[in-house]
Amino acid sequence: LSPVCLGSLRRAASINAEYMGSQHHHLLDRIDSLDDIGCFGLTELGYGNNAIKMETTATYDQDDDTWIIHTPTPLAQKYWITNSAVHAKWIIVFAQTYVHGKHEGLHTFLVRMRDDKMQIQPGVRIEDMGMKMGCNGVDNGKIWFNKVKIPRTAMLNKLANLDEHGVFHCAIKSLRGRFIKVADGLLSGRICIAAMGTSNAKFTLTTCLRYAATRLTVGPKGESDTPILSYQLFQKALIPLLASTLSIGLGLNYIKNRYAGVEGPKDDHEVMILATVIKPIATWNQAVVGNVTRERAGGQGYLSVNRLWEGIAFGHSGMTAEGDNSVLMQKVAKELGSRLQTGRHKFPGRRAETRNLNKLFNMIVLREKKCLMGLGMAMKTKMTAGKSLFEVWMLEESDAVQRTAKSYGERIILEQSIKAADNINDPKLKSVMQSLVELYAVDIILKDSWFITSETVSPKSSCSWGTRRDLLCRELAPFSISICDSFGIPEVSFGPIATNWEKYNVHHNFGERMANYPLIG
Repeated sequence: LSPVCLGSLRRAASINAEYMGSQHHHLLDRIDSLDDIGCFGLTELGYGNNAIKMETTATYDQDDDTWIIHTPTPLAQKYWITNSAVHAKWIIVFAQTYVHGKHEGLHTFLVRMRDDKMQIQPGVRIEDMGMKMGCNGVDNGKIWFNKVKIPRTAMLNKLANLDEHGVFHCAIKSLRGRFIKVADGLLSGRICIAAMGTSNAKFTLTTCLRYAATRLTVGPKGESDTPILSYQLFQKALIPLLASTLSIGLGLNYIKNRYAGVEGPKDDHEVMILATVIKPIATWNQAVVGNVTRERAGGQGYLSVNRLWEGIAFGHSGMTAEGDNSVLMQKVAKELGSRLQTGRHKFPGRRAETRNLNKLFNMIVLREKKCLMGLGMAMKTKMTAGKSLFEVWMLEESDAVQRTAKSYGERIILEQSIKAADNINDPKLKSVMQSLVELYAVDIILKDSWFITSETVSPKSSCSWGTRRDLLCRELAPFSISICDSFGIPEVSFGPIATNWEKYNVHHNFGERMANYPLIG
């Protein structure tokens, strides 16, 4: 794991510890030392995105002061639960909660899955998910509970509690509100996945760019004397991805700071939106980086030892984990609409167009404004005409919903990237970073047809922006290896094509890194 990811995990652990409430802090030292590994039991076979309707139950038994955790149907089995198949001793179970016959909504419970000798507990059934397209070192599993009894105090009581008299307490009155508050714990997971995805994209780009700088092929005289990196085809494929990955990382740093409460206004609702929008953008970028680098590295990219495949497999894992990306974007658009209606969503002011970066920023803010307001107007018009919210939102305006959320996320990323680049003191470094951020913005505009169909950009202007993108790619390509070196990725992490691929192929290597033939030093 990268330092960024480890930092995210540490923050996630501290937040989850807070949500435990007052009854389980004695577990924290063993969790911290990895003596007690746990897992997070939210998703069920039949309930992924519509988790509020899950079927697992937690029923209070007043006779012996316990909860009964039960899986009533096959659709209620906990599914895709990370750490569960092999390693976890504990599971946090999300369950429909019943106290004295009354449904109290979804709450969380700490359930023992295995004892200290790793024997599965009575009433618990655990199975491995099986072979996946990647990430097979992660032990995803599925879990059933057959009327498993746990102490009354096993309820995580930060947000709700059942006291010693059997009285249920929760300050949140609506059942949906209780679920939304409990599900806020997912935000740290989304930020962590975005961090892992961005770190992997940096690793993958570094591998491919290093190879491209050393792999010589046909030049102007027909000799193999020209690095692949010097070709326009390669530069246009990789350099914009380097720009997007760096910019996403800067946007992610801002969002992590907002989540930790060390930057920006205290606005939990906005932080939720920020954490929800960055995960899709980061993991979509990660998967594109994986696909493009694999192709541009040719046959070397197809060898497992060179590790470019990880961007594809891990990217696809990240697209689904902690919420399907497109569904999360629906959530982002919905919450932005709510903030717009209540006057809480503020669009950035127009910047003086004294440089390309400001002009590009203004166009991207304009897209966000028109998309969000246009979606709201379309919803109002169609619903006034008699159509239902579901019909309009889910069946007619899905493209507008997705574009609205993406417009917001990309504006946040660009805004923070410009701020970070402008704050650099070294003039040469500042110039390179500003060019990278400008390339990120230009690439956004050229890839989204909205800018032409809305007449924000004319066809002629689009051509000039395309020329500008080509120029930026050519100017930035010579800096690409130094940029990748700044990521600080340990040399031992890389496959042969990022180190000394010629030396690697001197000996019979079985397609693996060989300890007898080190490629470093």
